[in-house]
Amino acid sequence: MLEMPRAHDGATTCRGFDKDIVWPLVWAVLRKEEVRKEAQAYFKKDWPTMGSFRVWCEDRESVDGHLSGLLAIFTWSYRAFCT
Repeated sequence: MLEMPRAHDGATTCRGFDKDIVWPLVWAVLRKEEVRKEAQAYFKKDWPTMGSFRVWCEDRESVDGHLSGLLAIFTWSYRAFCT
């Protein structure tokens, strides 16, 4: 399960798997300019810097049905390159 569990008050809790597994993979994939451009087109976003991408990833608004941009981009990269 990659989605972060929700606490009783609706806040997202973290058990460490997002930063330990997902972040390094997402950063590695998006460091390649051509892959980043594909992701930007898919999500209809522009990330001129990795900092702006990080801010988008940490946004807790639902993105493509996920709890954060981080998990949305992780799932997108899996579907785009591993299936």
